[in-house]
Amino acid sequence: MLALRLYKLWWKSLFRRFFANFWQNIAVLICALIICGLCVYVFHDFIAERLDAVSLAVQHRAARWFVYALASLNAIIVFYCVSLENRHKRESYSHLSGLPIAIFAQRSGHPSWIIWLYKCLRAITIALLTGYIIYTLATELFAWAIDTHIIIFHLCATSIGASVGLFTKKSGFFKTRTSFFETWLVKQTTKQLGGENKQLAAQHLRILWKLRQFWVNYPPSRKLLMASCTLISLLTLTDTNNWLESLGICLFAGNLASVALCLEEATAMRSSAYEKLCGTSHKEYMLSLWTVASITAAILFILTLTSLSLRDTLVYHYTSRSTVDIHHSMNILETMKWAWLTALPILLAPAIIFQIEIRRAGVNAVIIALIGLFLGTAIMAHLASVLLLPIFAYIAYDYSNGAYYRQ
Repeated sequence: MLALRLYKLWWKSLFRRFFANFWQNIAVLICALIICGLCVYVFHDFIAERLDAVSLAVQHRAARWFVYALASLNAIIVFYCVSLENRHKRESYSHLSGLPIAIFAQRSGHPSWIIWLYKCLRAITIALLTGYIIYTLATELFAWAIDTHIIIFHLCATSIGASVGLFTKKSGFFKTRTSFFETWLVKQTTKQLGGENKQLAAQHLRILWKLRQFWVNYPPSRKLLMASCTLISLLTLTDTNNWLESLGICLFAGNLASVALCLEEATAMRSSAYEKLCGTSHKEYMLSLWTVASITAAILFILTLTSLSLRDTLVYHYTSRSTVDIHHSMNILETMKWAWLTALPILLAPAIIFQIEIRRAGVNAVIIALIGLFLGTAIMAHLASVLLLPIFAYIAYDYSNGAYYRQ
């Protein structure tokens, strides 16, 4: 009964947080539904026509890969939401976290098995809700490709995500690691602080701090970036004739990196008072953010080029493909298009996150994915469409000028 009371208290806390900003949450919910409906509309009216042009076997293979990716994404979401229960830092609290209730129960002297039962009830609820939403989306898009194996994989992935989240604690890995480059940059910045150009040195320190937070210190962004790099490396195993696999991997890997940046900046904005009191301007903050995004995009770009080049080299040396197919697969312009498609979402992230609300990481990630889909379509049509990116970034920066102090 005590575990059920804690579980009931968690539901009440969610509803109270929702009704505390009722109209704002309703507006976000309506916008999310409109965006999801737009995605389904774009798929049925545009992408479905492209799928009809390929063979039925390729369609089933692409659909299965997409549904597997949705199930894996659901496992990651469940793992993240459930693992919040085991983090004992104040900055890890969120609107989905039952951590204050668990701390209250622990400090009130409740037995550990009651707290564990409450955590299990909470994990099952999150797994069922997110699993049902993802399964409904997959059924709406690929109802003809859903079979027993996919349903079992979806259930297993969700269960694994919930189980691992229950037993995962905040990792201490990377806490004492310092690279040679970082040590050298700190020494150079320290020298500059004693010189005349102190503003440049302060900007170097800000960029260094953001890079370390994004790549090392913040666990969600670090794990998402590792998953993105792992997906890009899988391009080596794809078939050169099956462009749907390459398209899905590039889009998914790029959007994982943009989600990592949105989550990191949403968390950093909660403790941005110190930077604002130090006099950090909106321009300086955006410059450091663009630098971090550009460095990450360059890494993803080079990794994509390397994976695709390695795939084409393996095709050339170890298969009996015709000269025309090999020339088509090793076209450098086509390879650069795939690389830009991977790097595009994280380059769009600094221009988007201040447009609505930087703390709404999920909403920003969905908007970045949609804009990246349209710009990516233009890039795949012609590589010169990359020139649209700086124009879009300038217009977005001018529109959000001064938003750093308004949020």
